[in-house]
Amino acid sequence: MGELEANPKKDSSVRRLAIFASYDKNEVINDYVVYYLKELNKVSDVIFVADNPLKEEGREKIRPFTAHIIAEKHGEYDFGSYKRGYLWAKETGLLSNYDQLIYCNDSVFGPIHPFDPIFSKMERRQATDFWGMFTIKEKSPAETNLRKKTHAQSYFIVFNSKVVSSEIFSNFMHNITKLQSKSAIIENYEVGLSQMLINSGFQCDGYMSSSANEPRKKHAMKIIKDGFPFLKKSLFNDLEKIGKKTRRYDIWKYKLIIEKVAPHYPLYFIEDYLYMHMGKKKLKKQLFRLRFRISVITKLFLFKKSN
Repeated sequence: MGELEANPKKDSSVRRLAIFASYDKNEVINDYVVYYLKELNKVSDVIFVADNPLKEEGREKIRPFTAHIIAEKHGEYDFGSYKRGYLWAKETGLLSNYDQLIYCNDSVFGPIHPFDPIFSKMERRQATDFWGMFTIKEKSPAETNLRKKTHAQSYFIVFNSKVVSSEIFSNFMHNITKLQSKSAIIENYEVGLSQMLINSGFQCDGYMSSSANEPRKKHAMKIIKDGFPFLKKSLFNDLEKIGKKTRRYDIWKYKLIIEKVAPHYPLYFIEDYLYMHMGKKKLKKQLFRLRFRISVITKLFLFKKSN
């Protein structure tokens, strides 16, 4: 698309631009991504950048919620997509029109809770220069493990204009290149960006934060109950182990909790994702067994309690 204006139609006086990074090996747009973009577009203009070509059908699905689409294989993962969106906005002169720049990606399901209250809360923290939806806070300055150093997790980071207009941020974005491992990407780009900005005097915060990696594993449901808007797709990794009791319980637990705290969220997004990875027939069989088991245990518990 051509012209893009800063967003006067949004719900506050803060003008936001989001760069949304995506990848799909089949070069399609999944429904959970369309939903995410629709909700994101309520609070921000959106540049969509895919690390793969995109069929016209996919472009049509997201066009109502995006101001510009870039879709080409580059092999630099999410930060390569962030770089391309950033450079496009900068070269067209549009970047300076915004008060905030958002980097976000399709590695999560959501938003399970709306964005409006989250941005309202964070914008009241006037001293914050950039923040993550979830930020790891180091326990002490002596922390030697780089991944435990304070950093905003890169699936959703918000930078104020003070950061975006800085030379150090610009140099970082221009120098993003292809790295060979996920570990190198996390250390050099996710943790590296936050640490570089912190060491340059910028203040980092988090909508939620901890010294532990709470959006994953056992803490995921607790923070969703507390208002966290995302469920990490990585929670469903190693689906070949889905037959184990703990894995079956995890899937059913997420379904029950989300139905309770966010009944508006279309749970079929998660089910469709699991169907793609393990097959519809196998997943239905596992969920049926688990549903039956939970039902029996619940009835026994209530029976004992009544006697």
